[in-house]
Amino acid sequence: MFSGRKPVLSALLLAVALLLLASCAAPAAQQETTETEPRETELVPGVFVVSVFPYSGPYPEDGSGEMCERVVAVTLLNRSDVHYEYLSFTLETSGGVSTFEAATLFAGSQMVVVSKEKTPFADDTVRSHSVLKAAPFTATPSVHTESLEITCAKGFITVRNLTKAPLANVYVYYKQKNDQGWWFGGITRRVAFGEIAPGELVQRPAKELTDAAQVVFSTFTDATTDG
Repeated sequence: MFSGRKPVLSALLLAVALLLLASCAAPAAQQETTETEPRETELVPGVFVVSVFPYSGPYPEDGSGEMCERVVAVTLLNRSDVHYEYLSFTLETSGGVSTFEAATLFAGSQMVVVSKEKTPFADDTVRSHSVLKAAPFTATPSVHTESLEITCAKGFITVRNLTKAPLANVYVYYKQKNDQGWWFGGITRRVAFGEIAPGELVQRPAKELTDAAQVVFSTFTDATTDG
């Protein structure tokens, strides 16, 4: 009398078992995806080391251009609204402790920095980190296009004083860029122009400068009140 219901009951039990197996398997697959996500290290609020990688090529941090092979380098990303004049920190990987110095890390910018010690690259896992110094700009950095006309040619910067007063202690600061448009190297170079009279045009050599996009800011004082 009940023999016709056995196949139906067996089919229902099989369906329930399959659903239970599927629900148990789902969290494991999700966990595996999470483990493969890239790791980031937050140095100060909003500033992250987003990658650690081996760098080979001319050493950018001291202006020497000395060739190096597979040394530890990092990519920094400043997601904050703070412009940092200087940021230094250490990272520990299995290759040892590396020191990094980044100058002119603007809000929203990305920068590649190579280790000061040229530490040989072993892996990209950050075991620990320490911030040595974090110094925001005391005033918002600017190129001051209302006062200075700055033009660049390969290896040279030309500055014209657009004001009606002499300007003293004129400096133009610039950085290298890589093919991705990121700042390359923590170092920021500067060229001194001294005092520039109203309307005067002054040109100075600038090592490894290729175009105006590398100029990050300028500074000067009013020569009539300076000192």
